[in-house]
Amino acid sequence: TYFYHFVNKMGLQYETSTIKHIHSNYQGVNNSDWNRLRFSLEKIAIAAVGKKIVILSLPSINDIYARQEFKKTMKLSGMFNNLCSKKGWLYIDVLEYFYLNSKNWDSLYLKTDPHWSTEGHNLASEALIRNRDYQQIIQHLK
Repeated sequence: TYFYHFVNKMGLQYETSTIKHIHSNYQGVNNSDWNRLRFSLEKIAIAAVGKKIVILSLPSINDIYARQEFKKTMKLSGMFNNLCSKKGWLYIDVLEYFYLNSKNWDSLYLKTDPHWSTEGHNLASEALIRNRDYQQIIQHLK
């Protein structure tokens, strides 16, 4: 990724353990960013008329540690839940799934950049597969 290459070029080391408690987009989302995101999702829904819409949020390690710190549902998760409930879309909150179902959050991410590790990908897949509403949607695709 660009960030990873930048860090390497600068001769710095990037490790997930050094970025804990930095800004979380789940908690720090502002109205302007949310309005742009909502607008984009609504346009996608128009293009996908007649199809089921599934929104899957993808947390960073910072988001998981912020979730622990705030001890409640994160602001962005609530905004997604409200929007998806109103629109009839399915929202799967991977942040909450990671938070509740992993005992070692750092292992869900690569040590050299902020992408998911194999364990993170597997747990995100599990979040989808174990969601009953998602199961109903994919059953109709077969």
